[in-house]
Amino acid sequence: MSGIKSFFQEYQPVCDVICCLLGNEWRVNKIKSWDLCVVLTSPKYKDYSIYFRREKGRVNISGSIYSRLFRYSCNSCTVSENRNPKHIANDIKRKILINIDEEIKKHINNLKSHNENLEEDKILKGLISRFGKLNNYYNAFTGFHLNNGIKGEVNRRYRGKQQLVIEDLDIDNLIKIIGFVSNLS
Repeated sequence: MSGIKSFFQEYQPVCDVICCLLGNEWRVNKIKSWDLCVVLTSPKYKDYSIYFRREKGRVNISGSIYSRLFRYSCNSCTVSENRNPKHIANDIKRKILINIDEEIKKHINNLKSHNENLEEDKILKGLISRFGKLNNYYNAFTGFHLNNGIKGEVNRRYRGKQQLVIEDLDIDNLIKIIGFVSNLS
């Protein structure tokens, strides 16, 4: 092995000091970190991470919430590689962690509404399945095939609206459905 240290090996001791100065149980996450990046996480701030990377002779520090479902803003700053850890910790508090509580609340609310939507989807599919068989339909919320041979699809639209597409109707069923729909309030 060569005597050259990776960025992680070189900068981890500095990040350990920064974690102590930040408080709130911040620590170096060795599972998420790799040779070119040091990642700090805290159990107090779920899904929020601070990343340290070397770029153009400086250390780029960025912090954001990691989510596969939603996009969040990323706060960042750059510091000199040989800057005092106390000053780096102050920069992180002032520039990166400034709105962390609001961002975490927003993230928790987004996750809550997403889970409520998933539960609503399960209920809706359960109600539709009482009348026939559900099947996958390309680019649709769900497809259905009723016991009387009628099939179709349900699409989710924005603002809680649904779209119903019905196929294989004869004239009598078409008139019945139009009559039924015309009486809806």
